[in-house]
Amino acid sequence: MSTTKERVLAFVAHKGLKMKEFEELAGLSNGYVTSMRKGFGEGKLNNVLNAFPDLNRDWLVYGEGSMLKSESAAHRVESYQEALRKYGDSLVPEYDIEFRGGPQGLMVESGSLLGYWVIPNVPAGSFIVSMTGRSMLPAIPSGSRLILSPYSFDRNYPTSIPFGNLFVVVTYDEEQDAYNAHIKILRRHKGGDKDATHWIARSINTEEFDDFDIPVHKVTHLYKVVSCISSLWGHWS
Repeated sequence: MSTTKERVLAFVAHKGLKMKEFEELAGLSNGYVTSMRKGFGEGKLNNVLNAFPDLNRDWLVYGEGSMLKSESAAHRVESYQEALRKYGDSLVPEYDIEFRGGPQGLMVESGSLLGYWVIPNVPAGSFIVSMTGRSMLPAIPSGSRLILSPYSFDRNYPTSIPFGNLFVVVTYDEEQDAYNAHIKILRRHKGGDKDATHWIARSINTEEFDDFDIPVHKVTHLYKVVSCISSLWGHWS
């Protein structure tokens, strides 16, 4: 049976990352994986899973199941009524909404319901949308589907959110009278005037995309990225 270290190496290779990039995204010190003798402690494990929401925890820790959540958990619904009776709360709707990565934060929406997926153990109110763009490469390829869960936050306490996680942030631009959606890792300003008024939005593809600020007062909706479903699954209805 493979070790946790060997499974980490396999996942890093699957993502096309350099080890240094993986460790930085997961909040691990440089050389952490190379020096691993056993598995992750709970804190480090949570860091890794938060940085890579498509990674299957059971596979990483125990070597059980598939490497990616989407490979072992998600499958299509052929008959909605039959699936509703059989699966109930495991049905997750997919909408014809496309988020485009990058600082422009474009959101293309038709409002149409495309269908349902059977995905166990996702938070209530979760739904699926698609994403295009290069800003979240290589962890999230363009064309992937994201499982999003609504996340409540208090604008009076903007530093109370779990920074370092991947979010979809919807903002309203009064000048353009338009809503924008940003798929980013949210980070906190450390000190200074912006700590209580802005979040730092960071891409995974930092070679092509710079950090930028998101004014908290413009945020209308916040969604946590629960998982990523591979772009290899075909559209269905």
